Amino acid sequence: MSGPAGSSQWMYATGFDVDQSLRFDNTRVTFLHRNAVATSAGRKKFTISCWFKLGNSGGIVGSGSCAFFRSEDAQITYESNGKISVLGGAKTSRTTAQFRDPSAWHHAVFAVDTTQGTAADRVKIYINGVHKASENTDFPSQNANILAASGLQYIGSNFTPGGAIMDGYLAEYHFLDTIAKLPSDFGETGAYGEWKPKKYGGSHGTNGFYLPFKSDYTVEGFSTVTYHGNAVNHYIGGVGFSSDLVWTKSTSTGGKQHILVDSVRGGTKNVMSESAEVENDAANRKLTLGATDGYVINSNSGHLNESDKTYVSWNWDMGGDACTSGISFDNSDDDIVFELASALGTGNFTVEYYCYFDSLQNYDTIFSTTRGGTGFNVGTDADGKAVWYRGSRLIETASGTYETARWYHTAYVRIGTTLKCYIDGILKDTATDNGNYSELTSSIGALDGGGEFSEVTLDGVRISNTARYSANFTPSTTRPTSDSNTIFLLNAPISAKAASEAYVPTLSDSSANATSLTVTGTFATQTTTGFAPSNADGSETSQVRANPTYGQSIVKYTGSGSAATLGHGLSAAPEWIFVKNRGVNDPWSVYYGDNTDYMVLDTTAATVDNANRWNDTSPTSSVFTVNTDHSVNADGENYIAYCWHSVANYTKIGTYTGDATTDGSLSVAVGFKPAFVIIKRTNGAHGWLMIDNTRNSSNPVNHYHYANTNDAEADGSICNFTSTGFDLLTNLAGVNADGGTYTYMAHIDKREFAYWLDQSGNNNDWTSNNLTESDISVDSPTNNFATLNPINEDTELLREGNLLIKSRVGGSGNGFSKSTMAIPSAGKWYAEYVYSSGNTGAGIGIALASVSAGSATGNYYFPAVPKKYTISGTSYTDAGAYGASWSIGDIIGIAMDSDNTQITFYKNNTSQGVAFTGLNDEYVFANATVGGGVNEGVWNFGQDSSFAGNKTSQGNTDGNGEGDFFYAPPSGFLALCTNNLPEPIVSSNHFNTVLYEGNGSTQDIAVGFQPDLTWIKNRDANDSHALVDSIRGVTEELTPDTNAAEVANDDGLTAFITTGFSLGDDVKYNTNNESYVSWNWKAGATELGTGAFTQGSIASTCRRNLDAGFSIVEYTGTQSNATVGHGLSKAPDFVFMHHRNSTGGWATFNSGLGPTVNLDISTTGPSNDEAEIWQDTAPSATLVTIGNTTYNNKDDEIYVMYCFHNVEGFSKFGVYTGLGAADNAFVYTGFRPAFVYIKSVTNTLPWMMWDTKRDPDNPVINYLLSEANNVEANSASGNSIDILSNGFKVRTAAADMGTTVVHAYVAFAEVPLKYANAR
Repeated sequence: MSGPAGSSQWMYATGFDVDQSLRFDNTRVTFLHRNAVATSAGRKKFTISCWFKLGNSGGIVGSGSCAFFRSEDAQITYESNGKISVLGGAKTSRTTAQFRDPSAWHHAVFAVDTTQGTAADRVKIYINGVHKASENTDFPSQNANILAASGLQYIGSNFTPGGAIMDGYLAEYHFLDTIAKLPSDFGETGAYGEWKPKKYGGSHGTNGFYLPFKSDYTVEGFSTVTYHGNAVNHYIGGVGFSSDLVWTKSTSTGGKQHILVDSVRGGTKNVMSESAEVENDAANRKLTLGATDGYVINSNSGHLNESDKTYVSWNWDMGGDACTSGISFDNSDDDIVFELASALGTGNFTVEYYCYFDSLQNYDTIFSTTRGGTGFNVGTDADGKAVWYRGSRLIETASGTYETARWYHTAYVRIGTTLKCYIDGILKDTATDNGNYSELTSSIGALDGGGEFSEVTLDGVRISNTARYSANFTPSTTRPTSDSNTIFLLNAPISAKAASEAYVPTLSDSSANATSLTVTGTFATQTTTGFAPSNADGSETSQVRANPTYGQSIVKYTGSGSAATLGHGLSAAPEWIFVKNRGVNDPWSVYYGDNTDYMVLDTTAATVDNANRWNDTSPTSSVFTVNTDHSVNADGENYIAYCWHSVANYTKIGTYTGDATTDGSLSVAVGFKPAFVIIKRTNGAHGWLMIDNTRNSSNPVNHYHYANTNDAEADGSICNFTSTGFDLLTNLAGVNADGGTYTYMAHIDKREFAYWLDQSGNNNDWTSNNLTESDISVDSPTNNFATLNPINEDTELLREGNLLIKSRVGGSGNGFSKSTMAIPSAGKWYAEYVYSSGNTGAGIGIALASVSAGSATGNYYFPAVPKKYTISGTSYTDAGAYGASWSIGDIIGIAMDSDNTQITFYKNNTSQGVAFTGLNDEYVFANATVGGGVNEGVWNFGQDSSFAGNKTSQGNTDGNGEGDFFYAPPSGFLALCTNNLPEPIVSSNHFNTVLYEGNGSTQDIAVGFQPDLTWIKNRDANDSHALVDSIRGVTEELTPDTNAAEVANDDGLTAFITTGFSLGDDVKYNTNNESYVSWNWKAGATELGTGAFTQGSIASTCRRNLDAGFSIVEYTGTQSNATVGHGLSKAPDFVFMHHRNSTGGWATFNSGLGPTVNLDISTTGPSNDEAEIWQDTAPSATLVTIGNTTYNNKDDEIYVMYCFHNVEGFSKFGVYTGLGAADNAFVYTGFRPAFVYIKSVTNTLPWMMWDTKRDPDNPVINYLLSEANNVEANSASGNSIDILSNGFKVRTAAADMGTTVVHAYVAFAEVPLKYANAR
């Protein structure tokens, strides 16, 4: 199972499944880099193993190549022509084979050892377990240094000016220092001949590393992430928790402010560390907090999200996820009605919830049961009172209990006959209540399921049959959970959507009762400030969101103008406190351990001795003290404070004295390896220096900012991070002046995994450039997911691992893009699409898997109208109004029910109804763009519910536990991935290509089964083709390159045997030292009615293979129109046949051409319009209809007919239209072909025969002609095709296959797409 990114299943799947990969996108300039060293031996000898899947246009952009690996002196690249090369020692080894399949994963091993005496052994490239020949012989000299002794290394970039950046996916990346290994150390052959990953168990050497591209989604306390701005709302993932304090700074641009946002004030408000400015609530500086693994930037500001700029974000978890989002009711028609599983009765109970008011209304009903003596309702009024009503107001708190724009925890508790009301854990009112609450019908958001609607946002609504609180308490900052006393529990789905995004939540009772809900209205999930309960520990009440485990909290308070104490929510006294006046241009005041002094965060000033800040009073374990200075405690002013104290193995706040050394001898011990350090000199005017291990994954730490300036990131060696602290490498006065005194705070990053962290044990970590955790995908070598297909001839501009589609900029006409996998003919299949920008000229839906160039014949849902359309070629037909309109941010689900031949679309998880029925063909998921409009959207076939960072990943799986969907797929619907594809027939049991060498005598040829039809051709001599089958007998030979009658040949193929066939010494079959190819089909051991199979009007003999859709039929003609039974379960799609006992042409039927067209395989001639051959009637599920022509029905003539129908994953017959270009048509087959047979329909051109045994690598250039006895031809500079995991790609403009006319083809599988990885 793949499982969603972030789930325990995803992280720790059993067995060796590679469950994740890292996606690189060239337009975002994504890569990894590190400072590295290499020993003398390591410069000469190393092994790299990695898995890769190509992105758009073959995977690269830029100056011609992109780097799997790059050091100062060496480069391992995927080149623009699909070749793979190793450059080192001023020499280049380059494969002759080209790898241009974007639909499959490949495994690469690069083994370098220049100590070898044999030149060719010094650099070896293995792809999918096989050594690939080099097109050159100029290898590095013996003992040449390939790697630089030191310097930068890159993954995903060659990092030259204008150089190329990888586009695609990497997985399971190993670098072995001074160690030579073979592919068998990293992979093995599977049951279907596919190459699959194997866990490497050896050493990586001292300077080696291992990147499994995992991330730990349960980080605690603190985390740093970096990201790339794009000027539109987007999700920042990989934090590892729901961020409560986010501190962001542009790394690439000066003049951009430090932005501090927290969950207590809310993501719409920010303060700036380098400025005394008041709190800012500008619309373009907003964050939306609340995601389980990060937050959303709702901004196009250069301070947070300027296009093509880079940023660092430091994040703190202040303890809890409650109320970062809630269920928003609109005071109009929103309510939720349900039946309680059990009545509250006369016993103890608790009714509790978190509530947030944008405004206060009269009689806002929050929860009610049916009115009367047996029911009650609770809510508030315009005066902000909390009210419990049963016949009268039993509870009515003081006016102003509730205020707007903040969260409250409310709990009504009955103990015996006493009803209590707690607001934020503080008792506000009591009443006598001996009522018997027997009503079960309940409503949230309205009275009795209608009327007195509320304008409120709710979270954590829990009804319990016990008194949970009996005295004042501190409400939890985490969402409530269900236990044995819980009757009902409704938690808001966590949503980190930007405010402009539509989002309709899926609501459910998460108690054990799983009560059914009736939801009315159009309410949505709203993101707000986080819940910060009131804290009365001090002389003034504060609102606090605290994480005592990690010694950090956020405190919001209002000044009194008199010395006061404020509760901070921690279990120990804070050692650092940052305080900012939110409403006045006052400087930041910083407490750093001395109650008579303070420092200023937004300046370089040294310590200031002033009692007006802290009243000469040190913080305690419950409160800190502020005096009367305007910056910390002016009457009526609002303040925010951030508090920290040391926690073993997490945070260290301390001091040190500088000595101006630069050799690392001054070591500052913190007790762990730091992930973040902020340093300030206390006895001098110097800046607040900030460093972290995300921008500096390896030593020395040389990227830093100053919290008190808006400068861009600076460079210069500051320190080395060690396992116990940091060793200083600079004599900068602000960090290490002789005699300088310094205060610092250091955090550990408790992340176990990150995509940039070395897991070999060497800690040779990497630094990310513009990658985030949203680039981690469950598309992997052991579960390959569908993407859009960049080599389809209609494909528009693709990005983000072929998931993001952007219509042709400035283009005209219509454009189409299609998925790399077809939707199976059985089962139910699901995908998602988000429309991310542009106009509304793009529809989504399904297209026929094999359609002509420039069209996407199929069925679509278009957004703006809204309507459904059918498309035929490029002609659009309005199929009527359908569903709701959809626009930017909406998520459209596409549910294709192959079992019932119908498709349904979903908008934001709401079904729009069945759109089309009667869908019986083979389809792919597809886009259709009208009129050249510019629009952009992202697909999710189950590999990435963040939609390439456009949304917050939701991690829903399908019914098989596969995938990562935003919304849970409808029941029974599955992701389009190889783990879910149906188990196909084993191709090699039914068809096989065999190469053999003639010996001039007799020999047995192994096929793997006993064939019933064998086609043989001498590759080295001008000998005729030979066709032999088991019905006519092995000694009876037809020659497809002629129109001759059958001849007897006792010395050719002499027997079909269990494992293959036996040969005599005939030259067409077995000339000494000459090369032969044989194509072999299995029809089955049993003959149906020898001469008496009466399925048709003419009796026949039939052998059939129902699994493989193949039969051999022999019959005697009558010279009258007739039918012949073919013995199969479906109508044949391809038939070819010939006389046995007289000369004459070969008759063929191809379902793509219809029954009026005949192509004679023994001639180069164009198609003939000969409707009489098949009586203008296509074969049926039981019969082939024949006319009275000499081709197939001359009186008393004996004929043999070979019938085939399409079998998913095994065979495909049809037509395509050429494009007249070297980058020619792609033909989808649904399998990796073993054999392809092509003929131009309208031109006088040959029949061309290709297979993967004669040409295991692309391009496939060796072909034979079925109508000629010619030797095998090589078309290195002319005709060629690429054999791909899901079909074939014509790579020539030549007339034989590539002109803009129709071409017929026949294809049989080497292996189905399910097992076509790494062939």
